[in-house]
Amino acid sequence: MTKQLSGFVMKGLQLSMYTDGREIEHTLGWIGDINPEALLADGFNGAIIGMCERFGGPPIVAYDKEECLQILINNDDMSYEDALEFFNYNVVGTYMGEGTPVFLTFPPTMNKRIGY
Repeated sequence: MTKQLSGFVMKGLQLSMYTDGREIEHTLGWIGDINPEALLADGFNGAIIGMCERFGGPPIVAYDKEECLQILINNDDMSYEDALEFFNYNVVGTYMGEGTPVFLTFPPTMNKRIGY
């Protein structure tokens, strides 16, 4: 069962077409083992790149921002500008407490190294 929290869900997300379903299930299990209270951004499983830690807070899920935007563009037929506006307002703009995920932006030189 999935608990919807205004743009975020706790476990049981629909699997993304960008990553093999078994890999996503393994990743979600790994996240749950590390921090069962970590929130996940609804619909962006294929953009999970790991977890982040910071002083005084629990480990949280980290997403690749550009991959999230590509998911919106491909799945919802949005332009890049529309996807960016939607993402910033509805995803990044939603704070659900200390378990809220982070969205990483890589420098252009790194994007070239990882295949963007």
